[in-house]
Amino acid sequence: MIALPDPRSLSPQALELLRLLAVRAVVDLEMSQVDAATYYGVSPNAISQWVSLYHDQGEDGLSVNPQGRPMGSGRVFSPEQEDEIRRVVVESTPSEQKLPSGTWTRQAIAELIAQFLLKNRGFLFLKNCHNLL
Repeated sequence: MIALPDPRSLSPQALELLRLLAVRAVVDLEMSQVDAATYYGVSPNAISQWVSLYHDQGEDGLSVNPQGRPMGSGRVFSPEQEDEIRRVVVESTPSEQKLPSGTWTRQAIAELIAQFLLKNRGFLFLKNCHNLL
């Protein structure tokens, strides 16, 4: 048996192929779900779910859906505002921004962001970002 990488580290395309191969082994080759799970390095529960999806939806049911929060959700700043903060950090020093630090530290950047929020969104929004400081 070939040692396979952890399926969680596979690309979506590779994971879809793994799912299809495992399901075909169960459905077409009549391999037991436990044997297929052992062979493909996944849990028997995963094989069972994949086989059910395959029976209900065909190969389309084996497609990999994106996991986690959508990119950009929960952002405080727009991409343009993030670029502006990056530009300030790259092109100036903390003292030029009236900050007490001589170099850009985490604390200095947090204070710059707090200033940016105060200037652009007002003090009421700043209270929600107390963990930045």
